[in-house]
Parts: sequence; structure tokens; C-alpha cells
Amino acid sequence: MKKLLSIFLILLLHMALPLTAGADQYNDGINIEDIEGMDELRETMPEQARDYLSDNSISAEDSSGLMSLSPNKLISDIFTMAKDRITLPIRLLASLIGVVILCSLLESMQDTVPKSSLSNTFGIVGVVASSTILTVQIGDCIFQATQTLHDGSDFMLLYVPIFSSILAVGGNITSATVYNTILFGAAQMISQMTSTIFVPMIGSFLALSIVGSIMPELNLISLANAIKGITMWGLGIIMTIFVGLLTVQSFVGTATDTLALKATKFAISAFVPVVGGALSEALNTVQGSMGILKASIGGFGIIAGAMTMLPTIIYVVMIKGAIAVAGIVSDIFGTTKLSSLFKSCSATLSIIIALLVSTTLLLIISTTIMLMTGQTAT
Repeated sequence: MKKLLSIFLILLLHMALPLTAGADQYNDGINIEDIEGMDELRETMPEQARDYLSDNSISAEDSSGLMSLSPNKLISDIFTMAKDRITLPIRLLASLIGVVILCSLLESMQDTVPKSSLSNTFGIVGVVASSTILTVQIGDCIFQATQTLHDGSDFMLLYVPIFSSILAVGGNITSATVYNTILFGAAQMISQMTSTIFVPMIGSFLALSIVGSIMPELNLISLANAIKGITMWGLGIIMTIFVGLLTVQSFVGTATDTLALKATKFAISAFVPVVGGALSEALNTVQGSMGILKASIGGFGIIAGAMTMLPTIIYVVMIKGAIAVAGIVSDIFGTTKLSSLFKSCSATLSIIIALLVSTTLLLIISTTIMLMTGQTAT
């Protein structure tokens, strides 16, 4: 039995030794062109994400681009993205302020209107005019957010199996299984729930908010706020479940993988005669090389996933900012109906931002947890 086990271990390590022969290449550049799915992963990313990675020399093959990133560079890039998308928010703000000023002037002329039934007409007309402008703009935000969420889901569906395979080859078999199961399920759920649940709820919230602003006596704002609360709480619960499960199971999986690796090294040293110690050190070399590969692909996935979502997040935040400023101007001029409308539309965009940020953080936090807890003992 001991001889059979020795022969099996020798054959197993014979297949792994070619990895150690090229271990030096991981110090300068990582060649992962042969990893299945990497080409499809790059093609799945939006063009703006690919351009950002290319401009900053960020790739999974070479970690030098990742190491060259700095907080100042990231902040500068975010400001550049915002500057490229500032035109539409400024136009929206100018249009809304124009409606506010016009409605304020008309409402100041209410005393000249002989019929009291027309006393609220100017305010309603202003709300309808603003609603027309905002509905088009928020509809565009919903469309872009939906497309971005689908792009992020497609990216995760391709990236998660690749990163999981690297974790498994590096000795983190249990952690890789946990990561693949949870993140793959999350990506599928995001893709399904975006079109079937979140977008209809956002549309319902926006419609109720507009009607409630035109006809306050219907008290629809409370119902709209209830929809918002359900959506935000649902996102929080989903994030807590996925991240909590991943964290707990990854810590347990790391302990299991560490024990298995130590047992393997002990078996090699004890049962393989003469060269057992050398083979055990070779296994350490393989594991170290795969650790560098894991860190490079993990960092690439975090940056690529963030840049897939970030442009849309910046755009929606700027639209929300324009509406918020218009709401402040409306409060100054005393147009209460418009103020209520602007606050409701701003809350609608808050839901969209929460969806985008939650999806981004799910990928970033989950991958970071794997990079931190996936370090098995050497």
C-alpha cells in the first residue's frame, strides 16, 4: 500500500512539475493566454471599460499596470469621466430652473385670475411640464442602468469560473467552490431580477410620485415611499446574505484547504523516498506562482468590473445632482408642487444608484475576501 501511494504521488507531482519550471515568468509577466474564457471575458466588457484598461496598461497577464494605479490617478480618472458626461445634466438643470422661474412668475399672477378654480392651474402645468422633461431623462437612466447591470452580470458569469479555477489550482479548492457557487448564483439572480422586479418597481415608484405631486389629495407619496423602502431593504438583505455566506464559508474553507495542503506535504515528505523533501518544496513553488497569478487576475477582475459599472453610476449621480439643485431652487421660489416632484424623482434615481453600487460592491468585496482568506499555509 505504501509503495502504491508513493508511485501515485510521484506521478501526480510529475504532472505538476512543468509549472515550476516556468515559475520565473510570473515575476515579470503572467502568460494566461491559454486560459479558457479570457478572450470572451474581454469581449464581454463594454467598450469604455476596455478602453480604460488599455489606456492604463491594465491586464490579467501583467500586474505592472495594476501596481501603477494610485488614488490620485483614480480620482483624476473619475473627474474626467464626469467631465465627459456633464453636458446633459447641465441642460436638464437649465430646463428645470426655467420651468421653476416661469411657474413662480405665473403663480404670482394668480390674484388677477377671476375664477378660483384656476388658482392651482399654473402649478399643475409646471408639474406636467417638468414631468415630461424628467420622465425622458429618468427613462434614459433606467435604460442605461439596466444595460449596465446586464453587462455586469455577463462579466461576472464569465469571470467567476476563471477566478475559481485559479483558486482551485492554487490549493483553495473549497474556497473556489464557495466563490463559484455564491457569485455565479448572484450574477444569475441580478440578471433575472433586474428586468422582472427592480425595473417595474422603479417605474411604479416614479409614476406614483408624479401623480402624487400633481394631486396631493390622493396621498400617493406614502405608497411611493413604501415601494422605495421595500426596494432598499431588499437590496440590503440580499447583499448581507451573499456577503455573509461567502465570508463565513470562505473562512471555513480556508481552514479545510490549509489542512489538506499540509497533509499532502507531509505525505510527500514521509512516503516518497529520497526526493520527498525536494518535491514538497516544488509544491511550495507551484503554490507561490499560482498565488501571484491569483492576485493578478483578482485585481484585474475588480478593476474591470468597477469600470464596467462606474460610468453609468457617475452619469446617474450627476442627473440626480441636477434634480437636487433644481429642487433647492424650487424651494427658494416657493413652488411646492415642483419641489415635491423633484424630491420624488431624486429618490427614484437613488434606487437606481443603489442597484448599481450594490452589484459593484458584491463583486469587489467577494473577490477581495477570496484574495485575503485564500492564502493557504505554505
